[in-house]
Amino acid sequence: MGYPAATMSCHVSNHKGICENPKQLKFRFDVAIGGALGYEFHLPNASDGIKEQIKKQIADYRLCENLIFTGDYYPIANPFLCNYSAYYYINDDKSEILLSFLQHSPQDEEEVVLTVNQADEKALYVDVFGGDEYSGESLKKGIKWHTEDSDCNSKVWY
Repeated sequence: MGYPAATMSCHVSNHKGICENPKQLKFRFDVAIGGALGYEFHLPNASDGIKEQIKKQIADYRLCENLIFTGDYYPIANPFLCNYSAYYYINDDKSEILLSFLQHSPQDEEEVVLTVNQADEKALYVDVFGGDEYSGESLKKGIKWHTEDSDCNSKVWY
């Protein structure tokens, strides 16, 4: 990354109008969560379900916004060498981690191991978004995730 996350404006948008596919909207949010979040939608045209999803996304973003702006950034997978990107942010005392996996285009299923080398080995981390628990030791060994035949496969752990 060439610029700090706090200087990047990352928007969830749809140039053809409002996105009504919840999985696509989730993917676009998961991509945009890497910097200063914004939305480029004409919200009056959105369904109530999409409006609720956007409200939740903004609330989720607010939980980890400070980490995104002030945490250290570590790339895991280079999108120029594979069909996905992965990275994480971690704060100075290693108590917070935001881990992201973003698959750019469909491909056959492949197991991917996402290693968080800077995790505190003795800590227990609870994913606020999913509720799962991970030891720092297991994060250092890596979380397993799978690519899929989809153009909007993503996952964010916080």
